[in-house]
Amino acid sequence: MVLMLASMTASAQKYQVIDLGQLSGGSVTVYDLNSAGIAVGAASGSTFGWHGFRWQDGLMTDLGELDGGSSYATAINADGDIVGAAYRITTAATDDSAAVTQLRAVLLPSGISEFTELPSPEQTVTEMKALDIDDAGNVVGYVYADMADSGYAYRGFVWQPDTGLTQVAGVLEDGGSSALRGVNAARLQAVGYASQSGYVHAVRIDTSNPNVLSDLGTLGGNSSQGAALNDAGVVVGWASTASDASTEGFYLPAAGDMQGIGQLDSTFQYSKATDINNAGLLVGSAQSNTGTVIYHAVVYDTAANNPGLQDLNALIDCNSDSNERWTLTEATAINDQGQIVGYGAKAGVTRAFLLNPVNDNSDVISCAEADAASYQNAGGGGAQAPGEWLLLALLLLAKLGWSRWEPIWRRRVRL
Repeated sequence: MVLMLASMTASAQKYQVIDLGQLSGGSVTVYDLNSAGIAVGAASGSTFGWHGFRWQDGLMTDLGELDGGSSYATAINADGDIVGAAYRITTAATDDSAAVTQLRAVLLPSGISEFTELPSPEQTVTEMKALDIDDAGNVVGYVYADMADSGYAYRGFVWQPDTGLTQVAGVLEDGGSSALRGVNAARLQAVGYASQSGYVHAVRIDTSNPNVLSDLGTLGGNSSQGAALNDAGVVVGWASTASDASTEGFYLPAAGDMQGIGQLDSTFQYSKATDINNAGLLVGSAQSNTGTVIYHAVVYDTAANNPGLQDLNALIDCNSDSNERWTLTEATAINDQGQIVGYGAKAGVTRAFLLNPVNDNSDVISCAEADAASYQNAGGGGAQAPGEWLLLALLLLAKLGWSRWEPIWRRRVRL
């Protein structure tokens, strides 16, 4: 058992963690990265609310805003095109009232320095946010629009650069709502969720016909949400289990049944998958404590023979300064190079991270390993000297030998 656990630890991919930095103090979150390792997200500042940023090669660039004070960069494709949302002033301030702003979906093509608004659909829209862009430039997200007979409702949308038109997505039920979170040019598909009998269900659409939704089901409970899909058509997200006892991350192959990714512990009740790459590695977050609920960033290999949820906090290099240590809270995206981005807590502030896979796992010492070594060096009772390990190994071998020759009837009695 000892050898097996050691082998499992040694075989797990480990990572070196990079702090993406800050724009002007404050918190930082990151939402996506592309195949070149360029990341996008949003950071708060001392002179503004939130501004979208682009991070590349150690440099965080402020992407600015429209005119409403805040912006968010939510996704980036292989060409470096960025989408997100920003506030636009729709009614100027007067002596008696503050300015009125509305959230608008924005596009920042590679090489361009200023956001431009995506065109609204034909319906009257008061809110619009872009959540993803694929390598062909198709954009998905949601709008809050006047749907005539059913009134204002949240609906997913698809914007296609070849037509320049924004189409509103359909729903699963009359008067319902929907949103689209992930899009993939190789599949000509997008995923998200739509309301269904008081809950929401994960859905998939063809981008050429966004009005028709396919209900992807659940893990036995009442609700689910789709978050992303890869080139093979594998969808990831999260869903409730039987009797809504827990929420569990899932992956759904293009042809097959929805599979749960489990929990970090059998007593925990929450996990989710936020993204998947073309090698089948998915990332997300999961409950990691039974007291005050704390979430940890996780990774899961759908292509492994015996896949299991892994806590990324146990796979990163530990900072010797405990005040500078990370608690990785959520992994938001993974690219085909295996790089992972997300956010967590560092020195009491929400910061964004990039995890780079390392070729030599021995170069990475987790905080659990470092603390164990420190405890051993301090003479802690939980650590054994080499001679003690040898004695334990001999006792184990002796026990195994006795079990081999012990009469069958005695083993049955003991069982």
